[in-house]
Amino acid sequence: MNFEFHNPTRIIFGAGTLSRLGEVVRTHGTRALLVTGGGSVKKSGVFDRTVTSLKAAGVSVVECSGVEPNPRITTVRGVAPSSHGTSAAT
Repeated sequence: MNFEFHNPTRIIFGAGTLSRLGEVVRTHGTRALLVTGGGSVKKSGVFDRTVTSLKAAGVSVVECSGVEPNPRITTVRGVAPSSHGTSAAT
């Protein structure tokens, strides 16, 4: 078996770094699909801070909530249309 794998990783860690998310994402594009599960990310306030940072940087946000851990392919296919700004059933 022959293959080549390239996986560059950038980790930004520390207090207050979530506010930089928008500026970092904006270097890669202007749209973001946020996939969430059971709701703890919203209860903790992280989701709202994430959306605020993204929108401040000019990144539009599409949300897909209620996705199960290790989602089935049917869930992934259902989420795919939302990444293009259309509705998805989850």
